Amino acid sequence: MVKGIIERMFTECFVQKSLLDIEIIQSLLRVKMKFKTISYVKKNAAALNVDEPFVVTQNGIPVYVIESYAAREERETSIALLKLLTLSESDKAEGHVFSKEQLLKGLS
Repeated sequence: MVKGIIERMFTECFVQKSLLDIEIIQSLLRVKMKFKTISYVKKNAAALNVDEPFVVTQNGIPVYVIESYAAREERETSIALLKLLTLSESDKAEGHVFSKEQLLKGLS
């Protein structure tokens, strides 16, 4: 399975960095964080809707962000993929590349 995923990633066209940056910025701009006080969170902890992340404030100062576990995992995966993309771009720029055949031979 991993071999198939890597093979697809290797053979597909890479997303241009500039397009990727624009998409990230646009997605960040679409996120409108809601704010809730810490008192509200304490009173309504059992019934909180965490479909969208929200900022918890104490004395008007943001102190926490609450999000669902699934959203956190998705964010962590996205960050890891962006790190891999950055590393692969720097490797490609430095000429540290393998042919498809070399990669598949190394996986077997």
